[in-house]
Amino acid sequence: DLMQDIEFYKDCLPSRKTGEKDSLRALKRGMYLSSDLQEGDVIQREHLYFCMPVQADNEDYHFDASNMHDVVGRKLSVASPKDSMVTQSLLEPSQDDEELKLYKLKISSILSEAKIYHKNEELEISCHFGLRNFHKTGCAIINRINREYCKKLIIVLPNQNHPTHRHIQKEECFELLHGDCTVTLGNKEIKLQEGKPLLVPRRVNHSFSSEKGCVIEEVSTTHIKGDSIYNDPNINKLPLERRKIMTKF
Repeated sequence: DLMQDIEFYKDCLPSRKTGEKDSLRALKRGMYLSSDLQEGDVIQREHLYFCMPVQADNEDYHFDASNMHDVVGRKLSVASPKDSMVTQSLLEPSQDDEELKLYKLKISSILSEAKIYHKNEELEISCHFGLRNFHKTGCAIINRINREYCKKLIIVLPNQNHPTHRHIQKEECFELLHGDCTVTLGNKEIKLQEGKPLLVPRRVNHSFSSEKGCVIEEVSTTHIKGDSIYNDPNINKLPLERRKIMTKF
C-alpha cells in the first residue's frame, strides 16, 4: 500500500547520520604541503599534495581533496614545514570568508522562510563578477540530483539578478516555490507564479531576478558543465572555478 511504498523509498534514501558522513570523509585524501612555506606565502596548486588519511574533524578542520579551490590563493598565517596538514588555522582569514558567511546566512534565512530543509547541504555560489558583487549578480544553487534528469533549487537574494544566458544541450523548467521572481525569456518578461511551471527551451536566452528574494525549483535534462553561454563575453572567458564557489551550510 501507499505507506509501505513511502517507508521503502525512505529506506533507499542516503542516510544523513553523522557516523556515515564521518566514514565517507575518512575515505577522502587529506591536503598536505609539498614544500616549506613561510608566514604570508600565497598557497599555489604546486604547494599541495593529497594522500590518506584525512584527519578526523575537530576544532581545526583538515582540508581534503574536495577543498582545493577553498585553499589555493590563500595566505599562510604561520610558517609551516613540508608535509604539514593544511588546516583552517593555517590560513589567514580573508574578506571573502566573512562575506561568504554573511551570504550563507541570508540564503539560509530565505530557505527557512520557505520551510525547505537544507542542513548540511552542499551549496554552489554562482558569482559571475566575483563574491563582492554577488549581492547584485548571481544566485545560489543546491544540486539535488543530476542523472538523465536534473533537479536543483535556485535561491535568489533580494534585488539580485542572474545574467542573460542560454543552454545548448539542457532544457529546463522553473517553478516558483517561495517569494517573487521575474524571468526574462527571449524578449518577454514573465512573473513566475506558484504552481505554474515555466518551460525554458534549449538555445533560448533567459535571465531572472527577484525584488524580495525567492526559491525556484529547476527540473531539467542532464546538467552538463560548460553548457551555459552568456551574452556577456567577459563571463564566458572566466573558467568555472573563477565564478563558482562550492561550500556547505
